[in-house]
Amino acid sequence: MSSRRARLILIGIQVVGFSVALAGGFYVGRESAVAPLRARVEGFREQETFGYFVDDEEKRDRFAEVYLDPETARREMDGYSWVVPCVMAPFVGHLPRPGKSATASINLYSCRTERELTVVKSRDTYRIFVLGGSTMYGSAAPSDATTIGGFLETFLNERKPEAFTKEIEVYPLANPAWTTTHERILVVNRVADLEPDLIVSFSGVNDIRWAEEKKNVLWFRSYADELFFRLQNDVLELVDENLVFNVAYPEPTPPTPALIGERLTRNVRQILHVLEPEGISYAFFLQPTIHLTGKPLTSRELEWTKEDETVSYYRNAYDEVIGQLGELTDPRLHVFDLRSLFDGVRGEVELFLDSVHFGDRGNRLIAEELALRLLPLVVGD
Repeated sequence: MSSRRARLILIGIQVVGFSVALAGGFYVGRESAVAPLRARVEGFREQETFGYFVDDEEKRDRFAEVYLDPETARREMDGYSWVVPCVMAPFVGHLPRPGKSATASINLYSCRTERELTVVKSRDTYRIFVLGGSTMYGSAAPSDATTIGGFLETFLNERKPEAFTKEIEVYPLANPAWTTTHERILVVNRVADLEPDLIVSFSGVNDIRWAEEKKNVLWFRSYADELFFRLQNDVLELVDENLVFNVAYPEPTPPTPALIGERLTRNVRQILHVLEPEGISYAFFLQPTIHLTGKPLTSRELEWTKEDETVSYYRNAYDEVIGQLGELTDPRLHVFDLRSLFDGVRGEVELFLDSVHFGDRGNRLIAEELALRLLPLVVGD
């Protein structure tokens, strides 16, 4: 072998070695940077289905009793949607990610339904948007049809008078941990342009729960927002740690019940202002919670109750919300207090999964009450 050829082979070996080392270094460096980001995402993704909470047979057996078909629920609850995957969204922060997630179907407008909607609706359609947090989203519901919104659409169409010939479509636009602030932004920036005939909020409890954690519901980040914020900061810190900054601080003490009511009422007032030009009605349902129910609780349900101080905080906040909303004189606003909805349910009947979530049995009862209250608003238009 000539000396020139030997030198070329040696140079080739060195180039290949350098390329392999460079690629290996890039891979190691990339993995060391990506690993913390992946860990954050995976920690959030674990909660996508109800199986996150059902980690033994005893829990499975006890939770199954809140469903209309306990045997099916016992077999399938691992796969029930709990926390829907989200995408970043303008102004509102985040929205349910369109597509299929466990037992949930999310359309292109982030509503929990397989049915897509067009901006311009058919003349034969009556369109309702229902807003709220995880309870309205249907966390732990067996299917889209057995969420509150799914049942509500069925009941309204079954019970409407024959003279009302329009097809009623219900679009649940809800997400775990959302508050009335999220609902207000959605109505003002999004829903008002989708030709709604009626807008419904099933809400209130998240405003109080975030207040317990010393959050100002007009200026805070919920769970999905916090995930995106931390992922962003992880990346910015790699570039320049001086780019990382937080402007959403906790309040020094939990907001008073009066302040909770004031902030919630401010959101409702702004929703009404935006709906006024089109004369669209708005119904606000203050949702039930285990803390304030008069239902005799089962031994399992009792495990989700809290100390008297917390119960008093919720009761006073609910009183403030109802009182302050009652001072609004807009005839298009309809307020319903559902805290006593289950008071007549027998004590041995399981309803609450935890303090605010239900299986399909509870979802059905809530939807029946909503249908009863909303049908006069629908057919009277």
